[in-house]
Parts: sequence; structure tokens; C-alpha cells
Amino acid sequence: MAKGGGSNWYVFLQDGTVHICRMTGKEFYRIKLSHQDDGIYLAESLEMGGDGPYLQAMREPDSSGEEMQRQRKIYTDTAPEEAAGILQYYFGINVTQSS
Repeated sequence: MAKGGGSNWYVFLQDGTVHICRMTGKEFYRIKLSHQDDGIYLAESLEMGGDGPYLQAMREPDSSGEEMQRQRKIYTDTAPEEAAGILQYYFGINVTQSS
């Protein structure tokens, strides 16, 4: 499992973990998956890294603490959907979150 090159993302599997990186080399997501059935995978964990919008907001001299928290919440709330969407797009893998 390895894809990328034609987009901003590079996705690869190593030691049972899917790594989703920007082509710059920054890792945005790290996902542990377990196969369920019929092409369905369960996301057992999702770790986030990289430069999310909230980190960019922290660099702005006029950013308020409230704006940084708002951006961080958006980043963390949308991360599972974005990571699942990348896996679906590149590999046709349907991912569901564990409860």
C-alpha cells in the first residue's frame, strides 16, 4: 500500500499503521486499522500531527486565544473524515470509527 505523487498526499502502510503525509514529508495522520469484512476496516486509533490551521493561527500576531481554540476544534473534528476520505479515494477502503 503506497500512493501519492500526483497530489499533495503520500499514503503508505508500515508495521500495521497507515501514515498519511503531505508531499513535504510532514505526517498529518497515523491510523491503526483492523480488517472487518467485505472491504470494511475499523479505525482503532487516529493520531494527528502536521501543521493544522490552529498552528498557523498561533503564528499570527493578532490571533486571539479564542480563534486558536476554534481552529483547533475544526481541525480535530474534521480529521477522521478527512483521513477516511483519503483512504477511500486512493485505495477504495471504507473506514468506520470504533465507538
